[in-house]
Amino acid sequence: MNHKMLFFLSLFVIAVGITGIVMQKKEPVTDDNVPAVYHGGTKKVIAIAETLREIKPHQILNSGDYQIRTLEIDEASQDIRDISLLGTNNLNGYLVLNHLPANSAILPDRVEAPGSQTFVLHSLKENEMPYSYRVRAQDESLLTSLAVGDEVTLYIRLIENEKGQIINTGSLSETSAAPNSANLNYAISRICGPLSIIEIKKDKYQGEKSGYEHDETVGSIVLRASREQLADLRVAEKAGEILLFPTDSEKEGDKKLSMNEVLKQFRAVKQLRGDQ
Repeated sequence: MNHKMLFFLSLFVIAVGITGIVMQKKEPVTDDNVPAVYHGGTKKVIAIAETLREIKPHQILNSGDYQIRTLEIDEASQDIRDISLLGTNNLNGYLVLNHLPANSAILPDRVEAPGSQTFVLHSLKENEMPYSYRVRAQDESLLTSLAVGDEVTLYIRLIENEKGQIINTGSLSETSAAPNSANLNYAISRICGPLSIIEIKKDKYQGEKSGYEHDETVGSIVLRASREQLADLRVAEKAGEILLFPTDSEKEGDKKLSMNEVLKQFRAVKQLRGDQ
């Protein structure tokens, strides 16, 4: 083999060697002893709340305003939508602080829990004021059957004489012997509503006493009312007894209901006797 052939063969070997070195640098280094990185990790389930419609500030949430959806995320991750950060599994009674579009997530920092120190203040709009309804012992169940965010309607119960004239009930009790009581008629009529409950206060001594008097105050229900509604209530308080009932939009109306309508059979007896 001549020198020229050996020279070209050497160049070919060198070229092959250089190419091999370059290709080796481009290939990823694999080592069976190096553990692969696994990004899955341990999972956890969180709950997020999403609006079903547009929610405006000052609104108190109920079950028809939002839906709860669960989501699986990495154990080490945090999601600002997680409502468990509030220590609850639902947002009923929570106050909305900012405008929320429909189908948007309700972030924990955009709502305020019922019972917080500023809940009542933040729930009132510019033209609204709180109205405190006194709960007597006979209506104690209202304190546990109702919740913040529920809507109620207020009625007034009056005493009328046979001519339909109102008698001030402030000086008469249900058991008192009123003059000409046979000719008196109880009547009830709607004043205003629906009104939202923004706070429920129970008597701090409740449960420590052996019992309550029939007319004793055991707590109060604070309602959100407009200035006009509040003015009407202050006037009505002097005319009769204010009664609170859960709102029933299907049955409510402004029609007055009198005792003669409820107890029609007794009215018939009186007519037969000639009392009327």
